[in-house]
Amino acid sequence: MSTEHQPTTNSQQPTASRKRRDLTRFALALVGLLLLNFLAGLFFFRLDLTEEKRYTMSGATRQLLSGLKQPVTVTVYLDGDFPPAFRRLQQSVRETLNEMQVYGGANLHYVFVDPSAAGTEKARNEYYQALFKKGLRPTNLGATENGKRTEKIIFPWATVAAGGKEQQVLLLRGNQAAPSDVRLNQSIEGLEYELASAIRKLNPGSRKRIGVVEGHGELSNQEAGDLIGSLSQFYDVFRVNLAQSRPRICVRSAP
Repeated sequence: MSTEHQPTTNSQQPTASRKRRDLTRFALALVGLLLLNFLAGLFFFRLDLTEEKRYTMSGATRQLLSGLKQPVTVTVYLDGDFPPAFRRLQQSVRETLNEMQVYGGANLHYVFVDPSAAGTEKARNEYYQALFKKGLRPTNLGATENGKRTEKIIFPWATVAAGGKEQQVLLLRGNQAAPSDVRLNQSIEGLEYELASAIRKLNPGSRKRIGVVEGHGELSNQEAGDLIGSLSQFYDVFRVNLAQSRPRICVRSAP
C-alpha cells in the first residue's frame, strides 16, 4: 500500500503575510493622521518667518486678552465663497482670532456669518438693513466665473460685543488709492490692531485716564474736539485747570 503526499507550496503564505503587513501599516498611518488632526484642533500654531515679526501677536494684545473680565463675542461677516484674494482675508481673520483665543481662553468667542445666506430675498434684504443700521457698509465684489463677470455684495466687517455694548470693526482698510492686492495686504497686517482696539474699548479696567490741561491759553473743548474725541475712544479724558488747582507742597524737616 502506497501513500501519496501532495506537495505543499508556501507561495501563498508570503502573499497573505505581505497583505497583512500592508493593512497594518495603512491602519497605523490612518490612526496617526486622525491623531494629528485631533491635536491640531487642540493647539494653535503659526510660524512667523518675517524678519520684523509682522504676524507675531504683540505683548500688549496678549496681556489684554489674558486679562479679559467678561465674555467677548466677535461676529465676522465674511463667511461664504469668495475669490482667492478675499479668501486670504477670510483665512487671515480666522487665524488671528484662533491665536487670540489661545490667550483669551473661555472669555473669547467668534463666529463667521454669511449675510447673503438667507433663504429668501426678503429675509436677505432685512438682514442687510439691520447691518446698515449698525453702520456697516457693504462692498461690491467683482469676480469672473466661467467666463462671466459677476458682482457680489459683501460686508468686510466684524462686530465685537461685550457687556451689552458693541464695537464695529472694518476689516478691509489700507490705502484706497493703492492696488487691490496692496490694500489687501495692508488690511491683513492690521487685523490684530483693529480687533484688539475694539476689545480694549469694551473691556472694563483696561482704559487709563488722561488729563488735558487748561487755564493757560490751551485749546477749549470745542477747539480740541477732534483730539479729545480720538483719545476718548481708548482713554477716560478729563480737563485739568491749572489756574484753579492748588499744588501740593510737601515739606520735610531734615533729621
